[in-house]
Amino acid sequence: EVWSVAFTRDRQRLISAGSGGVQFWEVPSGRGVADRPFIKGQTAALAAQAPVLVASPWHPAGSATPEPMVSIDLQTGIAFDLPVRGRFPALSPDGRQLAFLDSQNSVQLWDLAGMRPLRTVATNRNLFTLRFSPDGRQLAAAGRMTHARIWDLARPEAPPRLFPHERNVWLATFAPDGRTLLTCS
Repeated sequence: EVWSVAFTRDRQRLISAGSGGVQFWEVPSGRGVADRPFIKGQTAALAAQAPVLVASPWHPAGSATPEPMVSIDLQTGIAFDLPVRGRFPALSPDGRQLAFLDSQNSVQLWDLAGMRPLRTVATNRNLFTLRFSPDGRQLAAAGRMTHARIWDLARPEAPPRLFPHERNVWLATFAPDGRTLLTCS
Protein backbone atom coordinates (compact mmCIF):
# COMPACT_ATOMS: atom_id res chain seq x y z
CA GLU A 1 0.00 0.00 0.00
CA VAL A 2 1.12 3.54 -0.75
CA TRP A 3 -0.20 6.30 1.51
CA SER A 4 1.53 9.36 0.06
CA VAL A 5 3.47 10.43 -3.02
CA ALA A 6 5.25 13.66 -3.95
CA PHE A 7 7.64 14.97 -6.57
CA THR A 8 11.00 16.47 -5.60
CA ARG A 9 11.46 20.14 -6.50
CA ASP A 10 13.34 19.33 -9.70
CA ARG A 11 10.53 16.90 -10.74
CA GLN A 12 13.13 14.23 -11.54
CA ARG A 13 12.25 11.98 -8.61
CA LEU A 14 9.05 10.76 -7.05
CA ILE A 15 8.93 9.82 -3.38
CA SER A 16 6.40 7.26 -2.20
CA ALA A 17 5.63 6.23 1.36
CA GLY A 18 3.53 3.42 2.73
CA SER A 19 3.72 -0.13 4.00
CA GLY A 20 7.01 -0.61 2.10
CA GLY A 21 8.63 2.50 3.62
CA VAL A 22 9.93 5.64 1.92
CA GLN A 23 11.18 4.96 -1.58
CA PHE A 24 12.69 7.22 -4.24
CA TRP A 25 11.90 6.68 -7.93
CA GLU A 26 13.48 8.14 -11.08
CA VAL A 27 10.65 9.77 -13.02
CA PRO A 28 12.01 9.31 -16.56
CA SER A 29 12.80 5.60 -16.15
CA GLY A 30 10.35 4.61 -13.39
CA ARG A 31 13.16 2.73 -11.59
CA GLY A 32 13.67 2.78 -7.86
CA VAL A 33 16.68 4.84 -6.72
CA ALA A 34 17.39 2.83 -3.57
CA ASP A 35 17.20 -0.94 -3.33
CA ARG A 36 15.36 -0.80 0.00
CA PRO A 37 13.45 1.78 2.02
CA PHE A 38 15.36 3.63 4.73
CA ILE A 39 12.33 4.08 7.01
CA LYS A 40 9.77 1.31 7.43
CA GLY A 41 6.04 1.91 6.99
CA GLN A 42 4.92 5.54 7.22
CA THR A 43 3.45 8.60 5.57
CA ALA A 44 5.71 11.37 4.32
CA ALA A 45 5.59 15.03 3.33
CA LEU A 46 7.87 17.13 1.15
CA ALA A 47 8.38 20.88 1.30
CA ALA A 48 7.61 22.44 -2.08
CA GLN A 49 10.39 25.05 -1.93
CA ALA A 50 12.98 23.42 0.34
CA PRO A 51 14.86 20.10 0.22
CA VAL A 52 13.15 18.76 3.34
CA LEU A 53 11.21 15.53 3.83
CA VAL A 54 9.42 14.51 7.04
CA ALA A 55 8.38 10.89 7.49
CA SER A 56 6.09 9.42 10.11
CA PRO A 57 6.37 5.76 11.08
CA TRP A 58 3.06 3.96 10.84
CA HIS A 59 1.21 3.35 14.08
CA PRO A 60 -2.47 2.99 14.93
CA ALA A 61 -4.51 5.93 16.14
CA GLY A 62 -4.17 6.46 19.87
CA SER A 63 -0.99 4.37 20.04
CA ALA A 64 0.72 5.11 23.34
CA THR A 65 4.31 5.04 22.13
CA PRO A 66 4.60 5.85 18.43
CA GLU A 67 8.08 6.27 17.00
CA PRO A 68 9.28 9.87 16.52
CA MET A 69 8.92 11.50 13.14
CA VAL A 70 12.10 11.81 11.09
CA SER A 71 13.35 14.83 9.12
CA ILE A 72 15.61 14.24 6.13
CA ASP A 73 17.67 16.87 4.31
CA LEU A 74 17.37 15.72 0.69
CA GLN A 75 20.58 17.51 -0.35
CA THR A 76 22.85 15.95 2.25
CA GLY A 77 20.87 12.79 3.07
CA ILE A 78 21.20 13.55 6.78
CA ALA A 79 18.26 12.25 8.80
CA PHE A 80 17.41 12.94 12.44
CA ASP A 81 14.54 12.23 14.81
CA LEU A 82 12.21 15.12 15.53
CA PRO A 83 11.07 15.78 19.11
CA VAL A 84 7.48 15.01 18.05
CA ARG A 85 5.47 11.85 17.57
CA GLY A 86 2.53 11.84 15.23
CA ARG A 87 0.89 10.82 12.00
CA PHE A 88 0.03 12.30 8.61
CA PRO A 89 2.69 15.05 8.44
CA ALA A 90 2.39 18.11 6.20
CA LEU A 91 5.17 20.62 5.55
CA SER A 92 4.71 24.26 4.69
CA PRO A 93 6.14 25.14 1.26
CA ASP A 94 9.27 26.72 2.79
CA GLY A 95 9.82 23.70 5.08
CA ARG A 96 9.71 25.79 8.24
CA GLN A 97 6.37 24.60 9.66
CA LEU A 98 5.11 21.08 10.28
CA ALA A 99 1.47 20.10 10.79
CA PHE A 100 0.60 16.61 12.03
CA LEU A 101 -1.96 14.61 13.96
CA ASP A 102 -0.66 13.74 17.44
CA SER A 103 -1.51 10.70 19.57
CA GLN A 104 -4.38 12.65 21.17
CA ASN A 105 -5.91 13.23 17.68
CA SER A 106 -5.08 16.94 17.74
CA VAL A 107 -3.72 18.77 14.72
CA GLN A 108 -0.46 20.32 15.91
CA LEU A 109 1.48 23.11 14.21
CA TRP A 110 5.24 23.19 14.88
CA ASP A 111 8.06 25.56 14.03
CA LEU A 112 10.71 23.21 12.58
CA ALA A 113 13.43 25.87 12.50
CA GLY A 114 13.08 26.54 16.24
CA MET A 115 11.93 23.00 17.14
CA ARG A 116 9.01 24.32 19.15
CA PRO A 117 5.22 23.96 19.12
CA LEU A 118 3.23 26.89 17.76
CA ARG A 119 -0.33 25.81 18.57
CA THR A 120 -3.05 23.20 18.39
CA VAL A 121 -5.18 23.84 15.32
CA ALA A 122 -8.04 21.40 16.01
CA THR A 123 -8.95 18.02 17.45
CA ASN A 124 -10.50 15.36 15.23
CA ARG A 125 -9.71 11.64 15.25
CA ASN A 126 -11.04 11.17 11.71
CA LEU A 127 -8.38 13.10 9.81
CA PHE A 128 -6.08 11.33 7.33
CA THR A 129 -4.80 14.17 5.16
CA LEU A 130 -3.25 17.54 6.02
CA ARG A 131 -1.96 19.92 3.32
CA PHE A 132 -0.62 23.47 3.37
CA SER A 133 -1.67 25.92 0.67
CA PRO A 134 1.11 26.96 -1.76
CA ASP A 135 1.62 30.23 0.16
CA GLY A 136 1.61 28.42 3.54
CA ARG A 137 -1.21 30.56 4.92
CA GLN A 138 -3.91 27.89 4.99
CA LEU A 139 -4.12 24.28 6.13
CA ALA A 140 -6.58 21.82 4.59
CA ALA A 141 -7.75 18.58 6.19
CA ALA A 142 -9.76 15.57 5.06
CA GLY A 143 -10.53 12.12 6.39
CA ARG A 144 -13.39 9.98 7.57
CA MET A 145 -15.93 12.81 7.47
CA THR A 146 -18.30 14.25 4.87
CA HIS A 147 -16.52 17.56 4.43
CA ALA A 148 -13.06 19.00 3.87
CA ARG A 149 -11.82 21.78 6.16
CA ILE A 150 -9.55 24.78 5.60
CA TRP A 151 -8.05 26.77 8.45
CA ASP A 152 -6.71 30.29 7.97
CA LEU A 153 -3.44 30.04 9.93
CA ALA A 154 -3.17 33.83 10.30
CA ARG A 155 -6.50 33.84 12.19
CA PRO A 156 -6.28 31.13 14.88
CA GLU A 157 -9.60 32.16 16.44
CA ALA A 158 -11.54 31.73 13.18
CA PRO A 159 -13.42 28.45 12.65
CA PRO A 160 -12.44 26.39 9.62
CA ARG A 161 -14.29 26.77 6.35
CA LEU A 162 -16.19 23.57 5.56
CA PHE A 163 -16.66 22.06 2.10
CA PRO A 164 -19.43 19.43 2.21
CA HIS A 165 -19.50 16.17 0.27
CA GLU A 166 -22.04 13.37 0.08
CA ARG A 167 -19.43 10.82 1.21
CA ASN A 168 -16.22 10.76 3.25
CA VAL A 169 -13.50 13.04 1.91
CA TRP A 170 -10.30 10.97 1.99
CA LEU A 171 -7.86 13.37 0.34
CA ALA A 172 -7.55 17.11 -0.09
CA THR A 173 -4.84 19.20 -1.72
CA PHE A 174 -4.55 22.70 -3.08
CA ALA A 175 -4.16 23.50 -6.75
CA PRO A 176 -0.88 25.31 -7.57
CA ASP A 177 -2.67 28.70 -7.60
CA GLY A 178 -3.85 28.12 -4.00
CA ARG A 179 -7.43 29.19 -4.83
CA THR A 180 -8.86 25.75 -5.53
CA LEU A 181 -9.09 22.82 -3.14
CA LEU A 182 -9.08 19.43 -4.87
CA THR A 183 -10.78 16.62 -2.96
CA CYS A 184 -11.35 12.91 -3.39
CA SER A 185 -14.21 11.01 -1.80
